[in-house]
Amino acid sequence: MDFRNIVIVGLLACLVWFGSAIIRLEQFHYAAMLEACPLMQNELDRVKWITCLERKKDLRASPLYDLAYGLDIL
Repeated sequence: MDFRNIVIVGLLACLVWFGSAIIRLEQFHYAAMLEACPLMQNELDRVKWITCLERKKDLRASPLYDLAYGLDIL
């Protein structure tokens, strides 16, 4: 395998990694926007609130929709 193919594979891996991060952040953003978890008052409850938002993953149709929305395509 020559150097150019190695660079292409590395860049594709970075794209997949960045795409998965965008999907995860958009799912968190959408759950917060919908107020899927009740708001907490003190700092200890805030950790529970963030954990609850991170677990809300199936609020939209698919991860591809989250990716398109996160990239402002939709």
